[in-house]
Amino acid sequence: MPTTMDHGAGAGKAEATTTSLQHLNDDMVAEILLRLPSASVFRCRAVCRAWRGITSSPGFVAAYARRRPLELIVSGYSFASCVDGGLLLLERFMHGDVSLYLVCNPVSRQCVIVPLHSKRMTRPCALYVHRPSGEHRLLLLTNDDECYGWGKWASHYVRSLEAAETRRLQGPAVTGIYMCDRMVIHSLEHRGRLHWLDDHPEAKATGTVLVFDTVSETFRRMARPPPLRNGNGNDHGEIEGGGELSLCLLEMDGMLAVAAILGGSMDVWVLQDYDNDETWAHRHRVDCLPPPFVQTRWVINANTGQHKNNNNDVIIVLQDSSGSWVGLYDLSNKRLLKQIQVISDPREDGQIFFCHTHLNALLFRDTIQRHSFFDLRKSIFQFPDSDYSNFLKSLICNL
Repeated sequence: MPTTMDHGAGAGKAEATTTSLQHLNDDMVAEILLRLPSASVFRCRAVCRAWRGITSSPGFVAAYARRRPLELIVSGYSFASCVDGGLLLLERFMHGDVSLYLVCNPVSRQCVIVPLHSKRMTRPCALYVHRPSGEHRLLLLTNDDECYGWGKWASHYVRSLEAAETRRLQGPAVTGIYMCDRMVIHSLEHRGRLHWLDDHPEAKATGTVLVFDTVSETFRRMARPPPLRNGNGNDHGEIEGGGELSLCLLEMDGMLAVAAILGGSMDVWVLQDYDNDETWAHRHRVDCLPPPFVQTRWVINANTGQHKNNNNDVIIVLQDSSGSWVGLYDLSNKRLLKQIQVISDPREDGQIFFCHTHLNALLFRDTIQRHSFFDLRKSIFQFPDSDYSNFLKSLICNL
C-alpha cells in the first residue's frame, strides 16, 4: 500500500506539471518569449509548432522589435545597416578592386551574396525598406564607362532582395566611381528619402546634399547650408579653425541637419522647411569639443531617450580621429555623457593596423523577422568560423 500511494503522489505531481504547461495560453507564452534575447527566440522556434507559430506571427515580430534597444556597432569592416530591417550590408574584400557584398542577419547568422549586374565597378549606396511593398532593396551605383580604373559617368540601379531582380533607374548619369572608392557607408533616411553628403561621388562632386526618394525613385540635389557651399566656409566667418573639415548628416527635432566639425569646434544647421533649401538655420555651436574628441571623425544620431533629461536634449555619438574612442554627447547642454574605449591606444599596444583603419559606426536594432531571400540556397554564403568571429568582434553597445 505505501508503494502504491507514493506512485500515485508522483503521478499527480507529473500530471499537475504537464497540465500547467498545457494550459498556458498563447498570450502568456508570447509574453514570456518577448522577454528573451533574439538568439533564444530563434531556438524556441524549434521547440514545437505552436511556439514557432507564435514567434513568427506579424504581431509578435512587431511587438518584439519595439522592445529591442538600439545598438551601436563599431567595426573596421565596411558595412551599412538597415535599422528597421535588422540587417547589415557587409563588404568583403577579395582581391584588387573586387569586393563581395553580403546582406547578413547577425542574429540568425544568415548571409546572402548580392549578385552584381555588371562587370564594371559597382558600389552599394544604401540598404533600405521600400515602404509600399515591404521589400528590402539595395541602391547601387555602376560605372557607365571606365578608363584605367576611373569612371567618368555612372548610373543608379535598384535591386530587390525578395524579387532577386536588378533594374536601372531612369535619369541623367552622375559622377562615376574611382577604383579606390569603397562602399558608400553613411546615408541618412529622413521622410522616406535617403540623403548623402561627401560619401556619395555625386554629392561630393557637386557640393550638395544628394536626395533619393525611395517611393518615386527620383533624385534631386539640395543646397547645403550657406557657409558650406564654397569650400569650408571660412570666407563667411562662420566656421573657424584649421585641419580637415568633416561633414555629417543628422536628424534633429524632426528636421534634417548638417554637422560641420573643424579644428575642435562643431557647428550644426537645421533645415526648417524641408521643401525649401534656403531655410537652413544655425542651431548649435560647440567652441571646444572635450578630449578625446577634439579631433572628431564622424557624428551620428544616438536616437535614444535613455540618457535624456528632458525632451529637448539632443544626444549624438562622436568618434575621435584615432579610432580609439566613441562617446555620447549632449549637444543641448554641451557635455559628454559617456565615453567608451573601442580599442586601446595604438601607440601603446603596437596596433599599427588600426592607425590606418577608419572605424565605421552605425545604429542597429536586431530582428527575429524571417526573410525569404535567405531561403535562396544558391546565393547563401557561409562565413568561415574564424571570419565570422572576427566580424563579431565589432563593439556592440546598448545605447
